[in-house]
Amino acid sequence: RDKAYMEVFEYKSKPAVLALASLFFLLTAISLLVVYQRQVTYERPLIYFVLAAFQAGILAMEVIFSSRRMAWLILLQVLVLAVSLTFTQMMLFPNVLGLDNWFHQMFTGRMLLTGHVPVGQGYSMLPLFHTLNGSIQLTNGFSYKEASMTLVFVQLIIGTTLIYSLSKKVFWDHRIALFSALFLAFAGWSVRVNITPVPTSMCFMFVLMALFFILMKRDLRIFSLLLLLTFTIIFT
Repeated sequence: RDKAYMEVFEYKSKPAVLALASLFFLLTAISLLVVYQRQVTYERPLIYFVLAAFQAGILAMEVIFSSRRMAWLILLQVLVLAVSLTFTQMMLFPNVLGLDNWFHQMFTGRMLLTGHVPVGQGYSMLPLFHTLNGSIQLTNGFSYKEASMTLVFVQLIIGTTLIYSLSKKVFWDHRIALFSALFLAFAGWSVRVNITPVPTSMCFMFVLMALFFILMKRDLRIFSLLLLLTFTIIFT
C-alpha cells in the first residue's frame, strides 16, 4: 500500500506547475478587475467567487504536480488568494467591518489621544492588539482601518508559513503541508476573522507559533519563547 501511495504521488512536472501558476495569476487579475468594475457598490459579484473557486482548484492541481523546490511558488499563490479574499471585502467599505471593531477602534483612538491605556474598560488589561495597531498608525500615518489591514497582512504571511511548516514537520510531506495552507486560506472561518480583525484573531497566529516551538527541539531558548508567547496570548 505504501509503495502504491508513493507511485501515485511521485509524478512531478515543473512545466505543468508553471503553466497552472500562469493561469492562476491570470484569473487573479481578472477577478480583481471584476471587483473593480462591479455594479453593486458594497457587494462582490458572483463571478468573483466562481473565479476564486477555480483558483483554489488550480492550486490543488499544482500541489499534485509539484516538487519540493516548487513549494515556495505555490505557497506564494496561496497567500495571494488569501489576501484577495480578505482585502477585496475589506476595501468595499470606507470603515471597519463588524460590531466589535467599532469598540476596538474607539479604544485605540482613546489610547492615542490620551497617551496611555484607558482604564476601566474590558481591554484595559489586554491592550496588545490596540498597542500594535496604534503604533502602526503613529509610525506610518495610517488610519485605524489601514493599520488593521497591515496587521492582517502580517498575520496571513505568518499564518500561512506556520501552517505549512507545522504540517511538513508532522507529516514529512510537502504536498500535505501545501494542502493545509490552502485549506486555511480558503476556509470560511479564516476569511471571516481576517475580514473583521480583533484581538482573538491575532491570538490564532500566536497559538500557531507556540505549536511550532513545541514541536522543535526543547532547550532553554525554546522554553523562553514559549513562555513569552503564553503571556502574549493572555494579554492580546
